[in-house]
Amino acid sequence: GFGFLLKFAPKRLGSKFKDHIPNILKFVKRKDIILLTILTISIRWLLKGLYIFLLFKSLNYPIPFLYAIAVESVLVFASLAPFTIGGLGVKESLSVFLFSQLGVPSQITIGVYLLALVFTYAFALTMVATYNEKHLEEKLW
Repeated sequence: GFGFLLKFAPKRLGSKFKDHIPNILKFVKRKDIILLTILTISIRWLLKGLYIFLLFKSLNYPIPFLYAIAVESVLVFASLAPFTIGGLGVKESLSVFLFSQLGVPSQITIGVYLLALVFTYAFALTMVATYNEKHLEEKLW
């Protein structure tokens, strides 16, 4: 299994991972959970690609749908690396670079990702306000 990884891990980390190895092995044996996870991730990438595709189209700069999915997939992996505090600006700067390689002007890409950020925060604020309003009503009654 994963015992060989513990040999290379620092002692203080190795002991923490050792406790989780049985759970990881149980997860790996469940093919239905793995399939559901892959399906969920694939749907998320498709929806995120569609979102970016539609934002580009709304700015009258249509790009191929597959390009949007490909760039978003790369951005997901790039955002996992700890380059900056909280990944601040990594996705945006990498998206400008990747889309510029596809011939998209940087102003358009910046506009798309700023719109995406604004829409994401607006949606999150709406959800928080809705939850707080419901939660407040439950406390009052």
